[in-house]
Amino acid sequence: MPPRSRRPAPRGALPTWVAPLLFALGVVAAFALAMPGSRPAPPAPPPRLPTVPVDDEDFGPVLAAGTLAPDFEVPRLEGGTVRLSALRGRVVLLDFWATWCPPCRAEMPWLVQLGAAYEARGLTLLAMSQDNPPDQQALVAEYARGLPGLGRFAALGSHDVGRVYGAESLPTLYLIDRAGRIADVAVGSRPEAAVRTAVDRMLAAP
Repeated sequence: MPPRSRRPAPRGALPTWVAPLLFALGVVAAFALAMPGSRPAPPAPPPRLPTVPVDDEDFGPVLAAGTLAPDFEVPRLEGGTVRLSALRGRVVLLDFWATWCPPCRAEMPWLVQLGAAYEARGLTLLAMSQDNPPDQQALVAEYARGLPGLGRFAALGSHDVGRVYGAESLPTLYLIDRAGRIADVAVGSRPEAAVRTAVDRMLAAP
């Protein structure tokens, strides 16, 4: 009997051997994806920007000569308060300083001597501490125990006053005339002789 011919596959149909092959390839691919390290790594997150500290002190500029000195009232180290406007008629040496500031500590002894020597002639020294609260009073008191005479001139300043006077760098020294106007200002250390000369000139002015 002649052999029977195979029926042609319908147009568009796949041969019967293709389906098992596709199934096997799918199983292999599934195992490959399930293996550790075979999956693509997720994209790395973008780097975080570094945190930049914000300076919230917002110090103003150093006040110019001829400017009316802004008024303030602050506690004295030894008790009571001092108000700048109450010192009209006297020459005021206003020193912004801090116990942690080496240049401030270096010049404080001769400032105290100058304040005591010229007080009777009409000079008032205000050593305006810019130490941080709440330890300000204890720090200034401890430092004053080692420097006789400082206590009577020391005032517990606030950062608000420091900002108004532009005392961002310490020491900052203002010389204020009898009318309450700024006559001179120095940022940083200044020679004792120069300060004495300026004070002498101011006290001699009518």
